[in-house]
Amino acid sequence: MLAAHLVPGYFAATKSRSTWEPEWNSKQRTFLWAVALGSTVAPDLDVVRNVLLHRFINHSVLWTHSIFLYLGLGLLWLVLHVLKHWPYLKAAVGLITVGGLSHLILDIVAHGTPLLYPVSVDPNFRPRRSRKVILAAKSLRLCPFLLAKAPLRDLRSLVIATFWIY
Repeated sequence: MLAAHLVPGYFAATKSRSTWEPEWNSKQRTFLWAVALGSTVAPDLDVVRNVLLHRFINHSVLWTHSIFLYLGLGLLWLVLHVLKHWPYLKAAVGLITVGGLSHLILDIVAHGTPLLYPVSVDPNFRPRRSRKVILAAKSLRLCPFLLAKAPLRDLRSLVIATFWIY
């Protein structure tokens, strides 16, 4: 399941490369790639820790799945954008924000998440899905996107790739 979270991070890094400054060296660019990919899986690292140390599969930290954290980071990105200072920090904060929000969206679709933590800890926050949507999601999982001739450039390919990995 963690692998499915990497797909939006890859697309975020790829799309943001056009805004990266030419003078940034390869270490800085590698760090931005790590931020893009790491921010998509970081909210679930407590589950990995719990599996390895405590032998149970569940979250012990809920604030990483709160929309308020990523709204705050989005606001920080907006301030940096308006100030037109620290473009490297702005790129990193933007990638963290996109990675975190994509993680939340995938969790809501897959199994629900405490999106409004600390206001509410209800983990069943997700829209009701009709039988048609569930059947469409199951059929997308069976689609072997790796054999497709089309490159993974558009949103349709992103959705197919994500559901296939899930």
